[in-house]
Amino acid sequence: MQYGFSLNPHEILGIGEEASLEELRNAYHEKAKRYHPDRGGDAWAFRLVCRAYEILGTARVAGRAATETVRPAPGPDPTPTPKARPATGSANAKSEWTRTGIRDAVDHPSKLVDVETFLLRYAITDPMQILFGTTEDRVLSCNLNVSWPSKAHAPNWREDDDSPVLALVSNIFAPLARKTRAIGSQAQVENGRFHGWLSYPSEKKVKEALQYLHKAFLAKGLGIEQWTREMIVPREDS
Repeated sequence: MQYGFSLNPHEILGIGEEASLEELRNAYHEKAKRYHPDRGGDAWAFRLVCRAYEILGTARVAGRAATETVRPAPGPDPTPTPKARPATGSANAKSEWTRTGIRDAVDHPSKLVDVETFLLRYAITDPMQILFGTTEDRVLSCNLNVSWPSKAHAPNWREDDDSPVLALVSNIFAPLARKTRAIGSQAQVENGRFHGWLSYPSEKKVKEALQYLHKAFLAKGLGIEQWTREMIVPREDS
C-alpha cells in the first residue's frame, strides 16, 4: 500500500535545520545502529532513516537543506527525493496530534518560554505489538524545542524590551545537553529571539529532560508553556 505522506528529514533524524554536517552524521549513525535489521531493528524504520540522511546529505552539497522533505519508500535502496512536498491534507490530519501540557502562571508574558515536546513514531502493523510491545519501541525521534519570546508574548514584544530575560533563557539552556545527556543540541539567538532544540534517544529521556528544564526555569523566576506534538508515520512495507 502506498501513502501520500511526506516528512521533514530533520525530524526523522532529530536534528535542527541549522545542524552541522558532523551533527547530521552523528544522528544518522546513532539511529542506523538502533534500527539496523542485522541488529534486530525494524527494517522499514532503517530505510526511513537512510532516506532522510541521503536527502540531507545531498541537499547540503547543493545548499538547500532547509527546504527538503522526505517520502517513505518501500524499496530497500531508497534514492534522494529533493523536491518531495511537505505533508498536507487528510494524511497529515490523521497522523499528527497536539496535546496541551504545562502552563505556568507568570506576572508578565515576557517570563514565559515556549517548550514543544516532539515525538515521531511509526505505525503498528502487527496487532501483537500492542500486546508485547510499547509505544517507546516505535519512537524514531524525541525532541525538545525551546523558543522565546513565547507565542503569548510575541504580539507585544519588541527586540529591545527584554534582553535580561533573553540572557537568562540562553544561560539556562547552555548546559542542558550535557546535564540531560542529549544526543544532539543546538541553540540560536537572532534578532533578540532564542530558539534551541535537544534530541534524546527515548520518550523516557525526553520527559526527564523536560522536568529538569522546567525546574531550571522556575528557579530563575521564569515559566513555560509546554505542549506535545506527536506524529505517527504510516508504514510502507515491501
